Amino acid sequence: MIFIRDGIPYSSRTDLMSKVCESSCIEDVRPKCKTLLVWTVYRAPDVNLDIFIEDLSHSLHTSEDVHTILLGDFNVDMQTLGKVTNKEQRRKLSKLLSIHNFEQFIADPTRVTETSSTLIDLLSTVVFFHWTLAIIR
Repeated sequence: MIFIRDGIPYSSRTDLMSKVCESSCIEDVRPKCKTLLVWTVYRAPDVNLDIFIEDLSHSLHTSEDVHTILLGDFNVDMQTLGKVTNKEQRRKLSKLLSIHNFEQFIADPTRVTETSSTLIDLLSTVVFFHWTLAIIR
């Protein structure tokens, strides 16, 4: 789900929504502004990662020429320090983002308990936004 302030023109991009996970995608269509896609994703832990990556890669390829913000719960722990589990999943997701020129901005764990921490919620973009870094830090 994406909340948009009243008065901001947008269109829903159902053609880019995933067939294997929950997702929403909107296109900001303000006049005299570059097109911007805001895309949210939730991959449930039981959704096959390879199928998810193939599906997402196809959609990202379709939107290559558009400024895009991709965020959500990917259910892949992207922490590398001291982590040996899920190394292959991290590699696959990192490769997908890299192939499509996305940079992932969140560096700290997004789910923390008394006994563990994971970085499964990601925010990435192909365009460097100063305000994106300001929000995260």
